Amino acid sequence: MFELKASLIATHVQVRLDGTRSSWVLYGTYRDRLVRSGAGWRIRERHLHGVYGEGELLPRKLVKTFTSAPAPAGE
Repeated sequence: MFELKASLIATHVQVRLDGTRSSWVLYGTYRDRLVRSGAGWRIRERHLHGVYGEGELLPRKLVKTFTSAPAPAGE
């Protein structure tokens, strides 16, 4: 088993029911436990440790849902 640590900055953009957008940015780290298989290295466990968040992550009932990614703002 092998452990790996990776930093992340994750930007979440949601479209409210009225069409306006909301953003939430999370800064943190992933800690993965990897195992070697016949097909190569695979992640066995993944732990996310959020260090800092900025903005607002809205509840699902307040945002639109999409079957594919919406067009970028301004298009």
